[in-house]
Parts: sequence; C-alpha cells; structure tokens
Amino acid sequence: MTQFSDTTNKNGLIQNIESLCNLGDGGISGNTTLMAKITGLINTANQDVAIALMQADKRWQYDDFNNTDLPRAAATLVAGQRDYTLPAASSSGNAATLLGIEKIVVLDANSTPQERVLKLTNREDAELNNRHATSALPIWYKLVGNSVKIWPAADSGANVTLASGLIIYFKRTPVAFTVSTTSTQPGFMGPFHDVLEYMVAGKYMLPVSRKLAENYIALAGIRMAALLEAYAHENEDNKTEIKFRRRSSR
Repeated sequence: MTQFSDTTNKNGLIQNIESLCNLGDGGISGNTTLMAKITGLINTANQDVAIALMQADKRWQYDDFNNTDLPRAAATLVAGQRDYTLPAASSSGNAATLLGIEKIVVLDANSTPQERVLKLTNREDAELNNRHATSALPIWYKLVGNSVKIWPAADSGANVTLASGLIIYFKRTPVAFTVSTTSTQPGFMGPFHDVLEYMVAGKYMLPVSRKLAENYIALAGIRMAALLEAYAHENEDNKTEIKFRRRSSR
C-alpha cells in the first residue's frame, strides 16, 4: 500500500514517480510547479481507474475508500413539483462529480417510511403529465441533463414523505489529492497502487523519451488488467451453482 507522498521513507506515489522519471530525490516534491502538475496527473489517472473499477463487478459497486459517507444524497420533495436538480456527488463538488445513477427512490408516508424505487421511463412528458395530472406517490422518473423529473409529482404528504424524501444513489469521482496530501492512499486495492505511478510516468515522459513512456504505459495496462481481474473476484460470496437435471431413460 502506497501513500501519496512520503519524503521520509521515500516510497510514496510522488517519490516513486520521481524515480521512474529520473527526476532525483525531491525532483517533484521540492518543485512547487511540478508538484502541482504531477498531482493533477495523478488525479486524472485515479479517475480513469475509478471508472474502470465501476464496470468490473456489478455485485460490489466500487467507491473510493477515502470517502467518509455513502454514495447517496437526499433532497426535499416539494408538493406538486416534478423537476429536481441532481446532487453533487462529492462534498463541496459540482455536477461533474456524479458519474452515474444506481437508483432513485422516494420515501412513502408510512409511520416508518419505506424506500420506493422509481422506474425509468422513456415516455413523452406530455403523456406522463396527462396520465399523472394528480399529485401522489411518485412512480416514474426521467433524467434530463442535470435534472431528474418524476411522475406523478409528490403530494403534500398524504402518500409521500417530503423532508429528504427523494434519495439518489450514485457513482462518483474519487477523492482528489492536493499538493499538501501526504499519508492518504489511493482508494482501491493496495497491491495495485503502482498502476497510478506507471500511468503518470508514462504521460510525463512522452515528450522526454517516447520509448520509455510507451514502456510505462504498457506496464500500466498490464497492472490495470490485473487490478480489474482482482476486483471481478473480490466478492466470493456469490458462488456459481451447478444444477443437475434428471433425464428420462426413454
């Protein structure tokens, strides 16, 4: 497992990239401008890894280990309102932090509110508006740009809980490193943190030594493939069952 920067033990991501790029001890960590550029490249590589991991195993959805909350956000429903802005998926983030929707639910008006999963629809708005002219418990949703539209619109509380009653479960960008980050580690399996080092070193070295850059990029691809294979088998609880079917002797 590799932390972002370790100037004492010399084995952080930054220090390893210094070695790969032949920049010498402190070549990045001791250069304010280069530290900012390499930090940006690491964040870009980390986002590429995150997107790849989100597709690796649908049974166990990837989320950066460094997040301190769940990948969900709640909004207050307004009686009679159909259109709501999708939430930023990261604290102090913007719309770009949300990479995908897992599901959208509303809370019913039971004494202990239960989540009701909305169904995605591709019907025309006019048809939905006509069919669901009366506010009630929402059933359908559409995603339009940075908004989610629901039908029917929520009522005033008879069938649906308004306060924090709309909940979005989402996929999000990983937590970004900053130039002052030290002990924080990338938020995926520790043995594969070097994939970020090879990805960044490959980009940095392209204008310096194309052959070396291509070697690093190739190594990044190999390590990424190994990482995806590991994640695809991370949840061993879902066993494959072999079922035997009785065959007739006739």
